Amino acid sequence: MSLKEFIRGDESLSPKRMKQREVFMYLLFGGLTTLVFAVVFRLFQAIFEGKSDPFKLFLIITNTVSWIAAVTFAFLTNRAWVFKSKGPFFKEMFHFFSARIASLVLFETLLFFLMLFVFEKATGIPTKSISIDLKMIQFNWEFVIKMVNSFLAVVPANYFFSKWFVFRKKKALPENLESEPPESFGKDGADER
Repeated sequence: MSLKEFIRGDESLSPKRMKQREVFMYLLFGGLTTLVFAVVFRLFQAIFEGKSDPFKLFLIITNTVSWIAAVTFAFLTNRAWVFKSKGPFFKEMFHFFSARIASLVLFETLLFFLMLFVFEKATGIPTKSISIDLKMIQFNWEFVIKMVNSFLAVVPANYFFSKWFVFRKKKALPENLESEPPESFGKDGADER
């Protein structure tokens, strides 16, 4: 097996290799999706930089546009490269965005705030304390909890939703079920026995 066969997902790959390829490609394109989000976010930050924004409207616009760009990129790459789907495009797109919205609400928002609450109550340490600034990125407990939440809940949930609800493969019927009804049935499908 060559690297090219692995990446393309050739039919010659064993089921085990196909599963490994799927997970590898999902993580690869997930990383690229994060990069798309960061680039679009930074681009919009630059556009709105220096403008007065008392209601944080520019931040909401920046975050929303970045999220839509990242999820669209994730959908297109998951469809073409990860799950290699040939299903109805707009139906899969609707299901993909619906699943990502559910993941956003359940895991990236509710679970994240629950984890912050539990951390603060259990340790007594405010999540915004103990921070390290590296110019553009601030590492604090809030950031660490966000990363843990992403790796342990968001990424697996998104993979599960994509694999089982958006790009699920229909099982092929056995050959004898795909053909015409057995001879004991009439043309209208009624049993003539």
